[in-house]
Amino acid sequence: MAPITYLWGPLVAYNLVAILAPVTAAWSAYWLCRHITNAPWASILGGATYGFGIYETRQLFGDLQMFLIFCPPLAVLCVLRFLDGRSSRRAMVTVLSVILLAQMSISPKVLFTMSVLGAAAMLLAWVLGTSDVRRRIVAAVPLVGVAYVITALLSSWYVLQLLKAPAYETNVGLLHYPTDVLAFFIPSPLSWIGGQVFHTLTARLAAGDSVETTIYLGVPLIAIIAMFVCTRWHERRTRFLFAMLILTVLWILGNRLFVLGKPTIWLPFSLVDQIPGFDDAMPGRVGLYVALLCAVILALWLARSQQRRVLRWSWGLLAVAFVLPDIVHAAPVNSSEWTNPVFVQTDMYRRYIRPGQIILPITWGVSSESTIWQAEDDMYYDIAGGDFFMVPPAGWTKPIEVDLWNDTPRPADALGLRSMIVERHVSDVIVQRSEADRWGAVLRGAGLHVTATAGGVTVYRVPWSWLRSKERSRS
Repeated sequence: MAPITYLWGPLVAYNLVAILAPVTAAWSAYWLCRHITNAPWASILGGATYGFGIYETRQLFGDLQMFLIFCPPLAVLCVLRFLDGRSSRRAMVTVLSVILLAQMSISPKVLFTMSVLGAAAMLLAWVLGTSDVRRRIVAAVPLVGVAYVITALLSSWYVLQLLKAPAYETNVGLLHYPTDVLAFFIPSPLSWIGGQVFHTLTARLAAGDSVETTIYLGVPLIAIIAMFVCTRWHERRTRFLFAMLILTVLWILGNRLFVLGKPTIWLPFSLVDQIPGFDDAMPGRVGLYVALLCAVILALWLARSQQRRVLRWSWGLLAVAFVLPDIVHAAPVNSSEWTNPVFVQTDMYRRYIRPGQIILPITWGVSSESTIWQAEDDMYYDIAGGDFFMVPPAGWTKPIEVDLWNDTPRPADALGLRSMIVERHVSDVIVQRSEADRWGAVLRGAGLHVTATAGGVTVYRVPWSWLRSKERSRS
């Protein structure tokens, strides 16, 4: 998206990604279902279940890297094409490497969960498969390994930067976003059918109606899964899909079984939830694989149904309708409003800040708009701060940094602010208009004076002598 961001800014790029994300997800799931069933219309409904279901709709109000989910279906399709003899070894390695590299670029955590479940799927298929299937899986495993090695080599610099990044809170998914078992059955507030009716009950679930409650399937789709399993249990494919579905559901539920917000028994995931990788992946976000498995099951159930065709298709359409979102009435209301000061919206900042200088924005941290200022201003300046998740990382927990994080100025912050400015090589403090009075006393106490009030911000130029004194102390 870099060319779009460069030409029209991050908001246009973000909106374009948000529009394309459900379409590309549905498209990739469609081709996976089409390969498995060879039934175009059944595959369309399967793709719609995955791309326009509650998981994708919920994540559209959350994190960008979590709603770009077109890679997992394509990765499965790539491996299946090789197993079915429709692609060569070279084609499989090349295409799978591109898919894995794309997923690494979007979200390493999704790549991790996709890899874990992909390995489980290969092992389960080998256990349940015929001798011919086992032979083809054994032939595919080294090729998958080569694709991962290529991905690791091409993304090595990026991975090194991730490993050097500040640490952040682990077990976020287990502590803050547990998945309630009733979330499978109770319509999400975003659901087209029943969303508003059950909103009060949804709020009582373990994670409430947060964007991480993404697992709603609906009674019609659950009934289809039950009928599919019961009527076709003799087929190896059915047993494979059901086992993968159970495995994924156990992961989603996490280490405790929550029922209407109340924790009950311990679950198998508690045995691995402290292992690196598992401890950092929110269980609810594994819901995208449940959505994909359900999409495949729905397509198979529709494609291979010859009797009572009208009834089955009516039930299938009802199942899709239950997971579709109500995009008109159920969108969450954001109580905050982006100020977008003229100072950063235009070229005014260039009059006061030189390229590459470091600014300290107030507000600061998770509530600050400075990261989008920086993006809109083409990374013209650096920022002494960032948008950290949940809590500031280690090394950013001095009293002044905590008060900046919480936006709670205290008179005692003056000395700490001066030390922070010198330590971080800050050239200017940029204070939003709404914060000027609240932080003014601290800034003056630190020895700063107003340089300019322009474009909705107040600029405090840091005296050159502050930075030179630090250089002298170093020498």
